[in-house]
Amino acid sequence: MQALHVMTEWQSPETRKKAASLINSISQSSFIVSLVVLEELCSVLLPTARMLQTSGIDVVEAMNSIDNVLESLRDIRSAEKFHKLFECISVVAELLEVTLIKPRTAMRSVHRAAAGGADVSVEDYYSITVYYPTIDNIMKDVELRFGPVQKKAATHWRA
Repeated sequence: MQALHVMTEWQSPETRKKAASLINSISQSSFIVSLVVLEELCSVLLPTARMLQTSGIDVVEAMNSIDNVLESLRDIRSAEKFHKLFECISVVAELLEVTLIKPRTAMRSVHRAAAGGADVSVEDYYSITVYYPTIDNIMKDVELRFGPVQKKAATHWRA
């Protein structure tokens, strides 16, 4: 952010414009929430991702690691975990001098389910719209890539 603020004072109008645009994007509540949530999820996925990229990997060990990742994702998919994560999100927002707000929401939605009206807190809004869907999508992708068919193939290959 500091570097971008410095860049807004450069002589190049194009650089100033792009820096101001990036500052505006980074200063959005949804960006900060998404960034911290993805950081948390990547910390769960990284060890297994590195292991899967090694040569000569044991297939059974890899499938066990995938099972552990899925279990970890199920464990962190809780309101208590998001509450702790939201405290980190609040610290990041404070450091960036950003007030965490939720976008305007409709009280009634005709075409799809609404994330909540005015009575939903900022924390609850982002848990509903960012946290849970992100975890669910990652779990679904992992299960599709390493599902029962792949496990069966791995066990037959091992035997």
